[in-house]
Amino acid sequence: MAYLNFLAGNFTGSLGSFYGSRSKAGVVIKAIPFSKAPPTDLQTKNVRAFEALNRLAAAIAKDFWPYMGLKEGNMLRHNRVASFLKPAISDHSFTPSNISYVIPQDGTLSIQSFSLSVADQMGALRLTLTAPYPGDSGGAFFYIVFDSLGVKVFKGIGTGSGINVTFPAIVSPEQTYYAMAFRSDKVNNHFFLHGFSCKSLYTSV
Repeated sequence: MAYLNFLAGNFTGSLGSFYGSRSKAGVVIKAIPFSKAPPTDLQTKNVRAFEALNRLAAAIAKDFWPYMGLKEGNMLRHNRVASFLKPAISDHSFTPSNISYVIPQDGTLSIQSFSLSVADQMGALRLTLTAPYPGDSGGAFFYIVFDSLGVKVFKGIGTGSGINVTFPAIVSPEQTYYAMAFRSDKVNNHFFLHGFSCKSLYTSV
């Protein structure tokens, strides 16, 4: 709605494709800018992929930051981890297996089995490590189960030869889930990330 001032020959507010506003110089009349175009499908995919990566990075940073060997700098810790794990964004999609580009797979940690039950709302995870174990040097290993949106289902830290656990889990049908793990060993007072392992599964109805 516009307010007309016939004596001054101007208006304030919007009138058609123009608007009038007061400033120190008086009333200024400008064209209303075009509204921002809606995001494309590709832009939306990019945003969703980065949201998933940020959720995963936050889960890692919360519990495993002391073992990551990363410098915080001017970034928040979860942002620093997300930046490090950037290869997980591939072709505008969240692809956790690509983390192997920055945390190498070398067989020193292996996910032996990974399962989720929609009916029982339970999960199971078994992984093994080769000696020397990370705890021997002051390191640790990290494991996490999460969905395709990066939402954590189950996670933990260990220091020894592996884990074999069952856990309660909110599991949805027709969804992709991931189990991911890696280790950090202290070498010459620096943490060395390696032993990356990742498995995925699609839950049936």
